Amino acid sequence: MKNIFLAIFTFLVSVSGFSQIYDPVDWSFTVEQNGNGTFLVSTATIEEGWHVYSQVLESDDGPVATEFNFKPNSNYEKVGKNLESKTYKEYDPNFEMELSFFKDKAVLKQKINTKTDKAFSVKGSVYFMVCNESMCLPPSEQEFEFKVTPTGKNEIKIIPAEIENVKEEVKTTENTLPTDIGKPESQSNMLPNMENAEKTTSEEPKSGMFDPVDWVFSSKKTGENEYEISAKAKIEEHWHLYSSKLESEDGPVATEFLVKKSDNLELIGGIEERGKKINEFDPNFEMNLDYYANNVEFVQKIKVKDASKPALGEVYFMVCDESKCLPPSAVEFKIDLKTGKQIIENSIVENQDIVSTILPKMEEFDLNNPINDCGGESSSDEKKSLWVIFLLGLGAGLFSILTPCVYPMIPLTVSFFTKGGTDQKSGLWKAALYGFFIFLIYFLLSVPFHLTDADPQMLNGIATNPILNLIFFAVFVFFAFSFLGYYELTLPSKWSNKVDSASNVGGVIGIALMALTLALVSFSCTGPILGSVLAGVLKDGAWPLSAAMSGFGIALGLPFAIFAAFPSLMKSLPQSGGWLNTVKVVLGFLELALALKFLSNADLVMQWGLLKREVFFAIWILLGLGLAAYLMGWIRFPHDSKMKKLSLPRIGFIALILAFVIYLIPGVTCGENANRKLVSGFPPPMHYSYCGGEMFHVYKDYEEGKKAAQEQGKPMLVDFTGWACVNCREVEENIWPDKEVEKLIREKYILVSLYVDEKAELPKAEQGVVEIKYDNGKIKKKKIKTIGDKWFTFETLVFKNNAQPRYILLSSDGKLLNNPISYKDIKSGGGAPYYAEFLKCGLDAYEKIK
Repeated sequence: MKNIFLAIFTFLVSVSGFSQIYDPVDWSFTVEQNGNGTFLVSTATIEEGWHVYSQVLESDDGPVATEFNFKPNSNYEKVGKNLESKTYKEYDPNFEMELSFFKDKAVLKQKINTKTDKAFSVKGSVYFMVCNESMCLPPSEQEFEFKVTPTGKNEIKIIPAEIENVKEEVKTTENTLPTDIGKPESQSNMLPNMENAEKTTSEEPKSGMFDPVDWVFSSKKTGENEYEISAKAKIEEHWHLYSSKLESEDGPVATEFLVKKSDNLELIGGIEERGKKINEFDPNFEMNLDYYANNVEFVQKIKVKDASKPALGEVYFMVCDESKCLPPSAVEFKIDLKTGKQIIENSIVENQDIVSTILPKMEEFDLNNPINDCGGESSSDEKKSLWVIFLLGLGAGLFSILTPCVYPMIPLTVSFFTKGGTDQKSGLWKAALYGFFIFLIYFLLSVPFHLTDADPQMLNGIATNPILNLIFFAVFVFFAFSFLGYYELTLPSKWSNKVDSASNVGGVIGIALMALTLALVSFSCTGPILGSVLAGVLKDGAWPLSAAMSGFGIALGLPFAIFAAFPSLMKSLPQSGGWLNTVKVVLGFLELALALKFLSNADLVMQWGLLKREVFFAIWILLGLGLAAYLMGWIRFPHDSKMKKLSLPRIGFIALILAFVIYLIPGVTCGENANRKLVSGFPPPMHYSYCGGEMFHVYKDYEEGKKAAQEQGKPMLVDFTGWACVNCREVEENIWPDKEVEKLIREKYILVSLYVDEKAELPKAEQGVVEIKYDNGKIKKKKIKTIGDKWFTFETLVFKNNAQPRYILLSSDGKLLNNPISYKDIKSGGGAPYYAEFLKCGLDAYEKIK
């Protein structure tokens, strides 16, 4: 086995290095009938330099021997062994031993006795391994179907099969099947017969359907009648699979690896998990969870009486990425304990029957042609979000200008560059260069995140770690008290002195060093503000960090260039004075309010119950009142002078703060206005509250909702949701309660919520199997057994999507009113107003078809 895996590793390296997919063997199958009997003839045409191994190998430590599996039936019986053509016995450098193999061509004949005069089929598969002098391809399986007729006119039908991990490059011809990289211990994920599969065209929309986990099932003998049953999961990038041992039942579905007990089989111990377990804050469920990325193996030890009987079982699992979860899925398996391989059985898939008898009839539905062309997935979400983050950094930079560390530097620096107006062009150039270097310094601080390939998933883990959130809380409180004047936060003076001295060299280098000096000496004011911005975008990745840094640097450097270009504007600037200290204190209060968010994050993860929603709002209200009292002159901090009178701008700012405090007050109550949408995302979620509420009449069956829509003459809002879907809850708590949205749904629509993870079992007559094609090209069989399976299949087959939430507006006869929308669309589109426009557009389309 060691040599096999070494060969596979060699192959993977070669693939990654040369971006080439090898398929050196073509199989053909014929039936020969002559005076000696009927023969099933299998012929392998092998490319030059490659070889396929014999059916009989002396050692189990070498490659996989060619193996034929003819499925028995009552129409024939095998006579003798499957005879093979000439083989060569030579030293094989891949396995460092002498081995028997075929070169150029392999012909294998299996004699059969027929027991009927009617035509019949012989089905089966050939399992083989192919190597050249330097590497081996993983074992592959080819399915076949011989058509045996009494006239001697026989046919061969090759059934396409997906061996393992079929991803991108597939070689397909009329008489060959798709093959790709596989694993020797399994031949799972076989593709169904594709003759009746739905054909896709260039007009078919991208489905939005995901299938990010491939399973490999196998067994290994560990002792007398004892075996290990293994389920290996290969997980696509950015997705994760949960552990089988989760502490909380309020979170996702734990992976269940079930080997069925019987009179022949008993379990030994519990499930063993082999892989790198990750324990991090999961934003989907707002708690710390154990999960696996990339790969994991679940192992169950068993003891059997008769090893000739297969082991049966099922793995039930849930998979999520950073923003969504797919409904729980079940994959069944059957393993031959003697060979350690999975037994693949071709089940009959009656796709059209399932669609027509179990799933709702959708004759009028056309995903490509909605009545109104509005809604739909946004194609510029990332671009928009980067611009928002850039503007956030820009605003933070503008705040920094109004601090005592930066503001007094503007007239001094500009007058130095303009030299009193004697050389305005030179001064303008230098000031512009100075501003550019300030921007460049802050942008360069984000470069390490790009060089270290800090992906959003890793950064999200850092940003949501409870210990780090407590550290952030402490740091921001420390920053806040510095702003309040209790101590000065500065970098070592020798740093700025050394840079300042070096700036005397003049020229471009001198200007760059002057910009660096400003960045260092202003750190006591800019550091906490910049830190607040970066803490907010840390989880989003390297480019959002760069966007925030760029915005901050531009805002900080722009005034120097502007006032150098227009020196007369300097006269309109207010003089430095005590008001700058007031700005610092205001920033100190804002830092305390922001610090509370980090403490809240840690509290949510650890479930301490210290900062429930009402407590969070109460503290923010106290901070707001404290800030208003300070601006009124009732509270003084170090470096504050006695206030003689209230200025008009100060009175306006006080009024603004008090208005915000009044707005926050309902947040400490359990009333209908407790949800404060202006600060959504900062306080804990609505369910993390001391308050213990159905907004609409909801139909949980499509046909029932359709009947109600026909009777009431209303369109349907079909909501594909899940009990364990956090994003679904966010829309229900933050978008649907909006007055306009709520009124539209309540008065104008029939709400149909279809739960894709509902575990209640369907009647036997409504159960079945369908084929689903995913975006990555894989086609898999999906068993419809539960209500959740039914709605999941309905969503994937009809609406070409399998993520939740998904919102679709339909007429009562199933016409698509406009483009469906997702959680991502709602967030990037602007929340409740976007959702309201989506509903209005659907109503407009409904009026058109009425």
